[in-house]
Amino acid sequence: MNKVIFKLENVIQDYPWGSNTALADLFGISNPYNQAQAEIWMGAHPNGCSKVAGSELLISVVSANNPSAVLGEYTQQRFANLPYLT
Repeated sequence: MNKVIFKLENVIQDYPWGSNTALADLFGISNPYNQAQAEIWMGAHPNGCSKVAGSELLISVVSANNPSAVLGEYTQQRFANLPYLT
């Protein structure tokens, strides 16, 4: 069985309790509007779904189109979709 690995572009959640510099300093994430960046969401959450890097493809769509290749048989059978938000 072939496994698929994708580099992801993840969603930054801007909340008032976030930092204007911490994510930029730690991960080199740009903050062009100097917002209070609080969280990096990695996963398939409907309010902040990661995209396959360099494309507009949501990881939720990619995994739904070929779940066994993206999730693996066990995870597909147990959860049916991407079961986490990191």
